Amino acid sequence: MKNFTYYFLVIFTSTWGFSQSSIDLLTPNGGEVLLIGSSYNITWNNTTGINTVFIQYSTDNGNSWITINSTAPTGATAGSYLWNPIPPTPSANALVRVLDALNPTVGDTSDAVFSISNGTAALTSPNGGETWYIGSTQNITWSYTGSPSQYDIEYSTDNGTTWNIIANNVSVGSVGGGFIWVVPNTPSNQCLVKITDVFDPFRQDISDTVFTITQYIPRSITIVEPNGGEVYTPGTSANISWTYTGAINQVILAYTTDNGFNWTTLDTVPANSSPYSWIIPNTPSNICVARIKDLDSSSVFDMSNSFFQIQSLGMGSLNDFSIKLFPNPVTDLLVIQHNLSTSEFAEIYSIDGKLIYETELVQQFTNISTKNFKPGIYLVRIKNKVFKIIKN
Repeated sequence: MKNFTYYFLVIFTSTWGFSQSSIDLLTPNGGEVLLIGSSYNITWNNTTGINTVFIQYSTDNGNSWITINSTAPTGATAGSYLWNPIPPTPSANALVRVLDALNPTVGDTSDAVFSISNGTAALTSPNGGETWYIGSTQNITWSYTGSPSQYDIEYSTDNGTTWNIIANNVSVGSVGGGFIWVVPNTPSNQCLVKITDVFDPFRQDISDTVFTITQYIPRSITIVEPNGGEVYTPGTSANISWTYTGAINQVILAYTTDNGFNWTTLDTVPANSSPYSWIIPNTPSNICVARIKDLDSSSVFDMSNSFFQIQSLGMGSLNDFSIKLFPNPVTDLLVIQHNLSTSEFAEIYSIDGKLIYETELVQQFTNISTKNFKPGIYLVRIKNKVFKIIKN
């Protein structure tokens, strides 16, 4: 019987007294914008025992790498390297990684992508709120920092959901860019323009808010009344009415009693406020004309096609409807005496038909202070009857 001797080799391993090597990249770590031609400090922390690192960068989110420095020294626990100059490789998907030169499996990469850019771009027109008409020529303009380049120009009619090409590879000068655009037949109130550097996608800008592309409608105004032949009595109410087309916001109402040699402005009102109620002034004439004009363009207006008439008004009987007005002429205080069975209002108008005072006649005697009335002729209307008074 044979005797066998067995030998066993026992190996003990321990990490006691040792530390695993590591590198922690601090900058750039994601979201930064590095300008081409400038310098940037790459920094990291590392464990004792790493003496030399090599540094690389990527412009395609890590699919390929370019060496910045292959023998950069590092301190016992931290290091830095001045990347100067930033190369002319614009990208919105750049990364940096720092690796142990003796053991490339030890290292760290930027947590997220950063940008390498020529600078910034700022679209100045259209930047929101504009109305551009189909078929018109408009200047798309922008400014930028950094070196000149070429730009793609796009527009959207759905607030940026989809984009359409306006022009590609538009060269710009040393100050800013510009492009003459014939506005297409794509009506929308949700339009944007976008400009993008062909070689630097980070250098991009979009209109701050939407603008409008619409069909041009010529602006015009047409008087409906008074349009000629009407006969009005001073103190009565009449309508000035009109229609309009196009982007007219406000109109100026005026009339003349001398066939246009002199014009009296009645009011400035919204274009969509027709009809306008007008108290006919005591300015008798048979050659009266009304005029309505666009506030923003004096060339857009209309006048009555022919004359209308304002009849003469005498002093009137102060006792009509049991009403008395005294004194007349008046200086400081006008007294209205009446015996009306129903409550009525007294309305005082200037000679050009503007209402300046109104009060209810609730007592037999009503006192009206006229101290602040300018000297001249005034019309007082009570119960559809008009009286003329003179203020000294």
